[in-house]
Amino acid sequence: MKRLFLLSTALSFLAVSVLAQDQERQIRDSIPPSYSYAQEKRAGETILKIESLKAQVSPTGRVNPIIAVQAMKGVAIGVDGSSSYFVRGGTLGGNSILLNGVPIYGSTHLFGIESVIPEGLISDVRFYPGGFPSEEGNLTSSLLSITTRGGSYIKHEAELSASNFLASAYMSYPVVKEKASVVVSGRWSPIGLEYQMLKNLSRGVKELSSVVYDLYAETDVSINANSKLRVWGLATRDAYDINWKNISRAEFSWSNKIAAFDWSLSLKAGRDLILRGFYSGLITQQGQQTMSEIAESYYSIANKIGEKGMILEVKRPLLRSGQLIYGLSLRSSEFNPGSLQYYSGSIFARKIQEEYSANSSEEMVLSAFLQSDFTLWNRGLFTGKYRVNHYHAHFYHEVGFSLRQPLFQNIGIEATYDKTVQFYHTLEGLPLGWSLDMRVPSNQEITPERADQYYAGVFFGNAVFSGSVGGYIKNMKGLIYFKQAKEIFSPGLVNWKENVDQGTGYSKGIEVEVVYSNRAVSLKGTYTLSKTDRVFSDINGGVPFPARYDRRHAGSLSGEYVALQKDRMHLVVCTMITLQSGSRETVPAGRYYGVTLSGDSVEMDIPSIKINNYRMPALFRWDAGIRIDTEINGRENHFNLGIYNLTNRHNPFILTYDQEESAWKAVSLLPIMPSLNYTLEF
Repeated sequence: MKRLFLLSTALSFLAVSVLAQDQERQIRDSIPPSYSYAQEKRAGETILKIESLKAQVSPTGRVNPIIAVQAMKGVAIGVDGSSSYFVRGGTLGGNSILLNGVPIYGSTHLFGIESVIPEGLISDVRFYPGGFPSEEGNLTSSLLSITTRGGSYIKHEAELSASNFLASAYMSYPVVKEKASVVVSGRWSPIGLEYQMLKNLSRGVKELSSVVYDLYAETDVSINANSKLRVWGLATRDAYDINWKNISRAEFSWSNKIAAFDWSLSLKAGRDLILRGFYSGLITQQGQQTMSEIAESYYSIANKIGEKGMILEVKRPLLRSGQLIYGLSLRSSEFNPGSLQYYSGSIFARKIQEEYSANSSEEMVLSAFLQSDFTLWNRGLFTGKYRVNHYHAHFYHEVGFSLRQPLFQNIGIEATYDKTVQFYHTLEGLPLGWSLDMRVPSNQEITPERADQYYAGVFFGNAVFSGSVGGYIKNMKGLIYFKQAKEIFSPGLVNWKENVDQGTGYSKGIEVEVVYSNRAVSLKGTYTLSKTDRVFSDINGGVPFPARYDRRHAGSLSGEYVALQKDRMHLVVCTMITLQSGSRETVPAGRYYGVTLSGDSVEMDIPSIKINNYRMPALFRWDAGIRIDTEINGRENHFNLGIYNLTNRHNPFILTYDQEESAWKAVSLLPIMPSLNYTLEF
């Protein structure tokens, strides 16, 4: 409570100081009124336009920013068909996903193939593999920042959409014209009903029950010409109850609850104040039961994180060609990873009989940040940043800079450096994008994760042809190795502290991107050559070994062709080819057979001396789609027909041993996946 009081006092003092300075500067402000800050593209920042996102073919046929990120340079896909990705040799948990500046800890629907952020809400998407803004912390790999478009103050807007995976509705209504608006959005998946109609075609699943939905609401208020308030909330739910024909049962669920507000105030002389408060919570559960005549209760592993935060940010001019950003941030989080529950009933109507919650804790991070932006010669932009964090009675410092400087008419240089700290660890299991991985806090035994990343390159381009070539080096400390990553149903997860080891990592790579576009055709190619290693004292004898998703070569080629463009009809054909080296897997040196004292036969693995000693087959996927936009009687109609994994290639992500056939088998996730989506806007 004392720390909360100190921070609230500091936030109030900073806000009052800024407002007081504003009143004083009305008289003695010496900054010329002609001042303007050039919003040039930053080094490390990629702005993903909505139209380019629509050209990406996703498994569900809807816009998914995460799928778009997987096709970018420096990014390795986790499991093909999922939303998992690894950036510049970093960890899966090192990726931060924000909605309106608020972290989302469970970002996926439908077993990882769809985002929890509806397409109709998205206004702006920015991706940072480096050059991170100072106001964002607690990350070491990448930042994906998504902003909603807000409601209209002038007219009402509505949207209805239906596909074979999701049905959705969106509405924006001006409650008080030019003063206040309300946005409501909801989506629901009929996947459970679809299974009931097609379950006779399933070979392994006896029953599948599911509940998948998300609800979003937002209120925007224009208090006056200089002040605006936004209040919003998001609730999502994924729950699956699967009965297999071999008389076993598996359950998965995850749900988000988010509530937030942000108040912006424009002051004199180009200064702005932003105050943001939020709560973001995620609860995941996973369990399994083998049926028997006497078994009536089941067990599950529950993981909880609930984060409350308050951020005060001030922006003001700096000299004649710059901008200064500074502020304070407080994050208080409650963790309860690996909580073991025994219960009766189902995941939809559960009665908990016993619960063991020995892993609960509460953590707090107090941060102050400072960033300066300078416009340089010939439209160049330099950014320097500093961030200090107070956590567990220690101070952790983050520094960085980014430079983007055009040299000639069609060529320039860019560079970034980031020294980052992450206080929450993710115990990575199979990277399926199911939002089930446990998040645990740093403490006296487990230190925060740190990273130092350097990037330098050149960019070039004109109105038709553009691209970039660069290289990076990344050093990581405090990485977590979870020894039970594949045992997602083991009660041993309750004692996760006994199954982790900390170590270091190193990654280096070369990244290439080339873009060609004219009125009818757009082409984009990316390629990354990289090498990523890990070192853990208790793993692999302390000898460096390749990271599991050390995909040495990663490339993609995407294209978009405008086949028809008229006043009221627009037809676009899009395609993308993805080719990446296979992931790594640890294969035992062999197997041996023996007999127990009771006479039973046993078959055991001979452990391999080396970790990740086998490279899986290459990942290859070809996607294609057609988008038709029409306008009839003032209403816009959008048809999307897509085929994900057109060649039906099975890209394996794990090896399993079949004891009945005495053979190793590769497991893949998604086969060919057609999607049909229709959207009506009015």
